[in-house]
Amino acid sequence: MPTKSPARRTAGTAAALVAEARRLDGRPERAAAAAVRWVKLPDREVAAAAGAVWAQLAHPADRRQVLKTFFHARHPAALELLDLGMRDSDPRVRSWAAEFLGGLAFRDFRQDAELYPRWRDAQRGLSVEAVLRANARDFVARLRRALPHELRDESRMLIEYIRAVNVPFLAEAGLLDLLAEWISSERPEVAENALRVLSHFPVDRARLHSMLADWIREGAESTALAVLRHLPGFPLDGEFCRRTLLPAMEGRPGLRAAVLRALGRPGAAWAVDVISPRLADPSDDVVLAAAEALGQIGDRRAVPALVAALHADTSGGRRYGIAYFGLEPLTGVEYNPAHDAEWWGGWLAEFGVAHGGAKKAAKAKRGKAPAKKKAGRKKVRAKKAAPKPPARKKAARGKQRRRRKTRK
Repeated sequence: MPTKSPARRTAGTAAALVAEARRLDGRPERAAAAAVRWVKLPDREVAAAAGAVWAQLAHPADRRQVLKTFFHARHPAALELLDLGMRDSDPRVRSWAAEFLGGLAFRDFRQDAELYPRWRDAQRGLSVEAVLRANARDFVARLRRALPHELRDESRMLIEYIRAVNVPFLAEAGLLDLLAEWISSERPEVAENALRVLSHFPVDRARLHSMLADWIREGAESTALAVLRHLPGFPLDGEFCRRTLLPAMEGRPGLRAAVLRALGRPGAAWAVDVISPRLADPSDDVVLAAAEALGQIGDRRAVPALVAALHADTSGGRRYGIAYFGLEPLTGVEYNPAHDAEWWGGWLAEFGVAHGGAKKAAKAKRGKAPAKKKAGRKKVRAKKAAPKPPARKKAARGKQRRRRKTRK
């Protein structure tokens, strides 16, 4: 059987894609599924059909899904489709196209639409990878030239532009070193923005842990606080927390509350014995942070320490923090201002924590003890009543009676 020529295959693919595009009806899930199939086809055939397919997408929602799929796939036809989106008659489609282009050009064409034609002409003939590499390099150079008073806005815009598709190219352009400079700059908002971006970066774990540890141990207090607030976004293990966070809590009093909150990672049962003594700290903020951390960890062994803290200090602010952030998530008992230290002591004596206390606590959300089952013999099920005779039998009996009367 003779094989099809490349021209015939391209024409066949274009006809199939155009027919499928006509059948899309504005449901995003259908458009997304179709676009995922299209990006798996031969690049040259899809690129040749891109314009014809776009013309058949009647619904703006379908056009958005196509732009999104081709952008994230870094498909060769992505630039052409995004260009069609920028020239679309629907303003929503133009806005979506500009948003995706921001991840390639690191510019906001929604704010400066006149800049787009010049940028597009400069990229003509380049692959998506080449566009990303060149624009990431220019963007990092532009960030380095930013004046001190411009850093806040530039770092905020970086958060807007960061995408999974462009992170490797930004790393290649040297953004990681610039982020480290920003985090150490003692400019709180700039450091916060840089940390948000850093959490998306493919950094070697050993190097990342070393950087975070240096900022916490030796950085300015504002830098250390910013890093501690963002630790949940980083892949950390118990060894890092023991080696870095515990010494920081002892050596830097201003960081105690932030360190405690950073230790409150779900499943970190080892930290319960470290955090519990902090419930007696003279600082209300430290006590609140300790209660929050114990509630986040989720280990019920912390319940007696939380109840003991209520007995030691019954002030309103502390009682609320301990009960709401610590006891409620661990026991299932909803916070109630009437539940004082004495009430919680009675609850702990009745339910305990080692043997399913939390399950029983769910039945005691309003302070009522669960009803106990009465011992005794099992109830004997009542026998089923005999089924009533069918209606047709009753009707037959009535006919027999009428016949007898007639005979008489």
